[in-house]
Amino acid sequence: MCMKHANKGHIGLHRRVWPLLVCGLMVLVAVACRGTSSTTASEARKASVDSVLRGINHTDSLAVLAHDYEHQGDKLAAMVAYNYLGKNYRHHSRFDEAIAAHNSSLRLAWELADTIEAVRALNNLGTDYRRLGILDEAATCHYRALNCCELYSDKTSEAARKNRVVSLNGLGNLYMTMENYAAADSVLRAALEGERSLGSELGQAINYANLGAIMESRERMDSAWYYYQKSLEFNTAAGSELGKSLCHTHFGNLYEKAGDLEKAVAEYDIAYGLMQGTDDHWHWLEVCQALAHVHIKRGDLQQARRYVTQADSIATQIHSLEHLAAVNDLNYQIARRQGNIQQALDYFIRSQQFQDSLVNSQKVNHLHNLRVKYEQNRRQEEIDSINRLYDSERHFKNMLLLVGLLLLLMAAGAIGFLVYSLRMRSKHQQLMTQMEETRSSFFTNVTHEFRTPLTIIMGLAQELSAADVVDPK
Repeated sequence: MCMKHANKGHIGLHRRVWPLLVCGLMVLVAVACRGTSSTTASEARKASVDSVLRGINHTDSLAVLAHDYEHQGDKLAAMVAYNYLGKNYRHHSRFDEAIAAHNSSLRLAWELADTIEAVRALNNLGTDYRRLGILDEAATCHYRALNCCELYSDKTSEAARKNRVVSLNGLGNLYMTMENYAAADSVLRAALEGERSLGSELGQAINYANLGAIMESRERMDSAWYYYQKSLEFNTAAGSELGKSLCHTHFGNLYEKAGDLEKAVAEYDIAYGLMQGTDDHWHWLEVCQALAHVHIKRGDLQQARRYVTQADSIATQIHSLEHLAAVNDLNYQIARRQGNIQQALDYFIRSQQFQDSLVNSQKVNHLHNLRVKYEQNRRQEEIDSINRLYDSERHFKNMLLLVGLLLLLMAAGAIGFLVYSLRMRSKHQQLMTQMEETRSSFFTNVTHEFRTPLTIIMGLAQELSAADVVDPK
């Protein structure tokens, strides 16, 4: 019975020890392999809000929703709503309001530590400022966005890659405005590769058109035709009427430079027709100004004046320095053709003033400094990344060593415990054997002690019996 109870005790002890060892190992592995927290819930919420807002095109409705979300404390929904509201304002050429909305989206993104949305808001702000001609602010926003992309740990998700491509595209447009075509070419080709990897037809169309404009500025007309035609191909696939209109405007520019004014007018008319009824005044001005310019060349000053008057009204309304400079330059050309020298001089001076406000040495230097700073930051980040990788590997090796040592100690402890258990069991068995031998010896001795007197008594009894038999009395 004692042996049986001892075995049960050892088995129960083993059953308690091994689960503890396994739990300890799991804890160590969890510490060594720390994971990041899941963002599935917030992403699902963002997708839900996005699906609701995507179908709303009315500016007032978007504004009400954005303010309601923020008032209710739903920062994530408000952040997405302000993003849509800003883009809607920009589409209607209400750039000041677009900037305010995108600033609200950026503020909420920082509060939520949402890097993806922060980069998106910065890129939108860069586009807003560029449309207004505030190029230094636009450059600052796009470079901040690009820096965030470089520093962000997630560089492979579709949203992160798209943000980086949009940043590059924005910087490419800025360099084109500054007439730094070498820098623009480099940046836009990188953006095109990014759009190609994402499979974005509209993104590729935009970058092909920009590269075509660079080729046109370098007077490489065959290359310009190629890129513009590729842009039209992708715009058609994407179903972008705006994109197709801009492509026909580019075709008209090429025909105009080649001296074929009739074909140029035909292309501009196609572009103008595609833009009818649009609220995108900024791009509509491109077509309107092109038509005015070609009619000046044709000598049809009355028709040119009609388009210039329309363009002047819209450019003034949306406060676009770039288009105001172009409109005053067109007025200068008309006045000069009409022989009105004083008026021509006034328009020329005004055009230069707008152009200087748009691009001056201070803004060029600011953009150059931003680029240098970005390159320095990028290289420093590469060095820091290498150092972090080294530290991470060293930390991982140290953790593996620590886990290994702890496992060895635990294994040694378990083995020692088992050896101790076996020794105790062996001693217990020896003790039980000794007890059994003692018991057997005791009963043997007792039996012997009882047997000896009985033998004597029986012997005497036999002798007495024998004596009785011999005596005849």
